[in-house]
Amino acid sequence: MRFASGLFVAGLCLSTAAAAFPFFPKHPRIARHRTEISDWRLDVSTNPFSGNVVCRLRERHGEAVYQQGAIGFRFRASWDVENAIYRVDGGAPRTWRNDLPELVHLGTPIDTGGIDNPTQGIVWIPLSRLEGANAIVIQPRPDRAQRTFHFAGFRGLYEDAVARGCTPDSRFVR
Repeated sequence: MRFASGLFVAGLCLSTAAAAFPFFPKHPRIARHRTEISDWRLDVSTNPFSGNVVCRLRERHGEAVYQQGAIGFRFRASWDVENAIYRVDGGAPRTWRNDLPELVHLGTPIDTGGIDNPTQGIVWIPLSRLEGANAIVIQPRPDRAQRTFHFAGFRGLYEDAVARGCTPDSRFVR
């Protein structure tokens, strides 16, 4: 029912409600900043209300992501990559399981899946193993071909992330 004083909804006149509460403060929007360098992208979100900073540093197509001192290289989520082997810049092959103690120490989220496939197809490599690297080649399973990932732009974006407040590493999310 419509009256001259405004629209009634469930016994409340909306124009009267607006008059009773003339000021509805707008909350400041979350500031978002994106930077891309070569193969990598950095997204930084800053909440002006809480001051929280959240960062995402990942390969442009989402095939690799940085979190908690390591880079996770994504393969099919259904794949069990427990026996993955990698080579950094053509070096000697290394089983990623040998890095588990360091990954656990860093707090890297290596077990986000179920008990039958805890990694959900992500091979985590500590950043310390990738210092100065140009590329990494990973064979995710013995029955699958290897795949190459490049690091062009990663180091510059990581330094930019630190300068934008993405420390400690817990601010980085997938």
